[in-house]
Amino acid sequence: MLKLVKCLLGVSIGSTIFLAGCSQDAFSKKANDEINRNKMAVDKRKEEQEKSKDDANKIYKKLEKPISEDIKEIDKDKRTEQNISNIPMKDTYSDPNEMALRISKEIFDFSTGKTDVNQYYDFLMKYGSKTFIQEFLPNEEKGKSFLTNVQEAIKSQKGYGIKYTITTVDLNKAEDEGNFYRKVTLNTNEEAYFITTIVNENGSWKFSEDNPSPPYQEIGGNNNDSTNTGN
Repeated sequence: MLKLVKCLLGVSIGSTIFLAGCSQDAFSKKANDEINRNKMAVDKRKEEQEKSKDDANKIYKKLEKPISEDIKEIDKDKRTEQNISNIPMKDTYSDPNEMALRISKEIFDFSTGKTDVNQYYDFLMKYGSKTFIQEFLPNEEKGKSFLTNVQEAIKSQKGYGIKYTITTVDLNKAEDEGNFYRKVTLNTNEEAYFITTIVNENGSWKFSEDNPSPPYQEIGGNNNDSTNTGN
C-alpha cells in the first residue's frame, strides 16, 4: 500500500511539474508576443514621426533658398493686393477674400511664434479642408507632431517675418477653388512669397495648402493698409 501511495504521489508530483512547465512556456510565449507587439508599435511610431519631420522639411525646404535671378526674370502673375487692416473673425467664411484675410493672419502668427501648436491645430481642425486634415492631421497626436516639426523648421531659417501683404483671391471657373499670394517681409529686409489655396466645401471656404512661390506683380487695388504686422 505504501509503495502504491509513493507511486501515485510521484505521478502526481510529476504531473504538477509538467503542467507548471507547460504553463510557464505558454506565459513566456505570451510575454514574448506582447514584447514583439510593443516593439512593432514603437517602431511604427518612430516611422510616423520621421515621416512627419520629412513632410515638414519638404514644405519649407525652399525657404532656405533665395529667389534666383532666373525666377525673377519670368513673367509674374499680376494680382491686386487687398486691404488687410480689418480681419473678420467668423465661424464660417462664405467670402473667399475674407477667408484669405483670416488664414493669412493665422499662418503669420504661427510662423512668428505668436500662435502655438495647440492653437494652430484647433484653427486648422475648424477651417482646414477635409483633404488637408486627412493627410496631415489624421489624429491629434500626429497632427500636433507634424505642426511642431513645421514650426521648428520655420524657426531654423535665417530670418523671420515682421509684416505681410496678401492679394485678392483668384477663383477657378467653377468657383469652388481659389488661390492668393502672401508676401512676407523678413527682418533681413528680404521678401518671401507664398501661394495659398482655399477650397469651397458646402458653401464654406477652407484652407487647403500653402507653398513657396515666385513673386507676383501688383496692379491697382487697395494701396492703403495693405500691410499687416500680425498685431
